[in-house]
Amino acid sequence: MKKDLRLQDIILGFFGLSVFVYIVVRAVRIPITHDEAGTILNFASQSVSDIVTYKDPIPNNHLLNTLLIKALVWLGGLKEWVCRLPNIIAGAIYLWFSVSIASLIFKKDSWLQLPFLILCCANPFLMEFFSLARGYGLSVALMMVSLYFFMRDIHSKDIIKAVAFGGLAVYANLTLLNYFMALLVLVGFIGLWQKQSWSWWRGVCLITVVLVLCMMGPVYMMIKTNQFHFWSSNGFYHDTYLSLLQASLEGKKYFGNQNILVFNFLIGVGILVISVGVVRSFMHFKMKALDRVATKASILFLTTILYNIVQNELGNIPFLNARTSLFLYPLFMISITAMWYEWSFLIRRWIISLLFVSFSCFALLHIVRSYNLHSSYEWWYDGDNKKVVQLLEAEFRATDQSKLLRFKCNWLFQPSMTFYVKAQVNHAITLPPYHQSIDTLEVVDFYYITSDDYNGSASSWFKSNYEVFQSFAWDSRLLMKKKQ
Repeated sequence: MKKDLRLQDIILGFFGLSVFVYIVVRAVRIPITHDEAGTILNFASQSVSDIVTYKDPIPNNHLLNTLLIKALVWLGGLKEWVCRLPNIIAGAIYLWFSVSIASLIFKKDSWLQLPFLILCCANPFLMEFFSLARGYGLSVALMMVSLYFFMRDIHSKDIIKAVAFGGLAVYANLTLLNYFMALLVLVGFIGLWQKQSWSWWRGVCLITVVLVLCMMGPVYMMIKTNQFHFWSSNGFYHDTYLSLLQASLEGKKYFGNQNILVFNFLIGVGILVISVGVVRSFMHFKMKALDRVATKASILFLTTILYNIVQNELGNIPFLNARTSLFLYPLFMISITAMWYEWSFLIRRWIISLLFVSFSCFALLHIVRSYNLHSSYEWWYDGDNKKVVQLLEAEFRATDQSKLLRFKCNWLFQPSMTFYVKAQVNHAITLPPYHQSIDTLEVVDFYYITSDDYNGSASSWFKSNYEVFQSFAWDSRLLMKKKQ
């Protein structure tokens, strides 16, 4: 028995370590993306006071992430891995607490922890944010810590820890307010039911007040300047669910034209199981149902979705999009897994176990098929930026080096290219200016563009003044060199 358990631990550890290594390799290899560069150059460079008060109200400033990047750049310099380190560490936290939550769910069948961990890592869109300098990965990892303490024991100070880490998750990314508000509702209900002491309530209230004070300024600035225009209000299904599903699949059509329909059915069944499971739990265990891992996780998941819908109806706050709703994925996986395991005795357990393992095998297939060390899914167009900078630096070295290389690019590439010019080759290349349209006022040494730019309204200007120096991504991106 000990040998089997040891083997399980080795396999589980090997898989977790493999995923973490993948996160690290992506963080080192994938170029800094458009939005990352905005966070690093525009926000992490500000004073701490300007960061926390949201002086520049653009929501690219994910507060905790920005502050950590600022501190680490001060210590380690303007480097990719330094800027991405908070989320790399968040990836390790996510993996660790996924296993910790699995140990709460599968107290008797520890061999099921591996399939559960595979399912938690089976969303490549979520996992890529542990390799990027944004607040999404950090916030999801902190939510997992909060979930662990909430699920572990509602009769102890673990609840206060759950609220504290939930508050940190919000400070890492404002969209986790959806989770935090649902958590507060349940914590308040549990506190009243248990008739908790004043010290318990004081801890929960203090954390909430501190979070409100910290977020009051940023939220006010966002409302004042109408920063919510980045999202829409076309319904939870269209804006949140469908966008997250499509991003999570990353273009993989496992069921052809019926892909969305099949996944809608499977996820719909999952939500039905969660909902029915909650009802059955209260029917069988009454208020003691709140002591059960599956019930706590499931109520929290359903309440989070309900809160998101209600805030749109009452406050006209737009729905979440794919990346802002990423935290719903582990919430769903934890809820459906815990509820399945709790009520699996209603059907032959081996049938349910077979289904669970089958889904995890499919999840593993999706992980393998989504393997990508070239670019980010959301900012795919930045995938060759480091190669472009290396080519430009080589060209600079090949000249007399008496003057900087003059360089421009399409606005999509400008933030990322600016990062690399500042971080690596500021002695060789001029900073690319920002123009939302192609700037034809002067001919510079190099111009990095898309194929649409080359074939668009400025086509004749490019063909008269430039030649293709290097093409990327099946000629969809072109580095143009001035004709001699």
